[in-house]
Amino acid sequence: MKTMTAYLSAPTLAQLFGAVSLKRLWTALSVQRERQRLSDLDDRTLEDIGLTRADVDIEAMRGFWDIPAGR
Repeated sequence: MKTMTAYLSAPTLAQLFGAVSLKRLWTALSVQRERQRLSDLDDRTLEDIGLTRADVDIEAMRGFWDIPAGR
């Protein structure tokens, strides 16, 4: 006799959508923290990694929802 547990353990579409949305939100917030840390670096450190203050300012102005491709 088959039990209902196999059917109950499969995620619903809403659960899958929620998981994807939470993952995307987590990624967006993580990217925002990285941008903030980047803007906290001093000009000498930025020069060492090949960035200018203008590059960092442009990146810091991007919205938290603006996630780079591949993330």
